[in-house]
Amino acid sequence: MALQRCLVAKFPHLLFFPDNTASSLLGQLCAQLLRVASSKHPAIRSQAAGSLYHLLQESFHRSEGTFEQVRRRVTTALSTLVSEYEAFGPSGLNDDGLGISLRTLLAYSGKAPDSTATGNNKSPLPGLIKELSVGLHLILTDTVKMRAYYDDHEMLIDLMHRLARSYARNPNLRLTWLHNIANRHMLRGSYLEAAQCLLHCAALVIEHLHHEGGEGVDSLPVSVDAFMKLSTNVWEESEMACSRCTWR
Repeated sequence: MALQRCLVAKFPHLLFFPDNTASSLLGQLCAQLLRVASSKHPAIRSQAAGSLYHLLQESFHRSEGTFEQVRRRVTTALSTLVSEYEAFGPSGLNDDGLGISLRTLLAYSGKAPDSTATGNNKSPLPGLIKELSVGLHLILTDTVKMRAYYDDHEMLIDLMHRLARSYARNPNLRLTWLHNIANRHMLRGSYLEAAQCLLHCAALVIEHLHHEGGEGVDSLPVSVDAFMKLSTNVWEESEMACSRCTWR
């Protein structure tokens, strides 16, 4: 963990620059820290929480008072990790251990120098970390509900759809959960249902690309209208990928 923190401090450009390579590395690091943070061993959880706090702190100080890039990556990574119950059942993620690590993260932020300043000098970092921790706890709570219906496919899929719908303003997470639902259908051999989920994924990405613009967009379908002949349900993705959504 000490080596990982040293690398973050000395080579921030490998993680925090807004390019595809940096984003990919940051996402992988967030996922690995969350995996370790769910360990059954208190000492390991404590180290992982400290490393996650250090990552948020470095991003905050190098990004003009925000760690939005890391926040999105951590949230997306957790949404992906908690879906591992699809393949591994209750052993996929120790959510009790991860919950303890999130409380440890809050404790670290409360003891940091940033939290002791007063007046106009008070840093927003502890408040931002608290907001992030609350959001991650909500994801864990939803996961516990789904695990209660692990053997009830229809109820589980319904809960996953509700969770995907709740991320209407966060296309990255909606895309993650649509993939999770598709994977669940694939495991059961329900290929038509899986294809429907992937069709929604494609429509959501197309809508986003045309909102964002960029090279090569003109050669792609203009909107979800191109998918309407296959499924009229994809129309809802036009509402998901609006310009106000937080994608990256």
